Amino acid sequence: MNPEFGGIEITPIIDCSVQHHAALTIPIAGQDFDEYFLSMLLSDTQFELARTLKESDICEVLPDEDGSDRIEAEYNGRKVKSYYNY
Repeated sequence: MNPEFGGIEITPIIDCSVQHHAALTIPIAGQDFDEYFLSMLLSDTQFELARTLKESDICEVLPDEDGSDRIEAEYNGRKVKSYYNY
């Protein structure tokens, strides 16, 4: 884990009472998930994971109105266009 990103803090609450003594921090943060998912996508030579995500309710593909938020890359000899929002 990159210490710059911290971790996930979990504090149980029982009957509206915060249990501070039982709190713990898991040394995994959002950047760790990003890196893991990126490694999964890059190792997916048939784009099965990407296709599954695209076709699920997790992902929504929107048209780019002006084309300014477009990234083009080449992966395994295939051109890939990606659109993103801020």
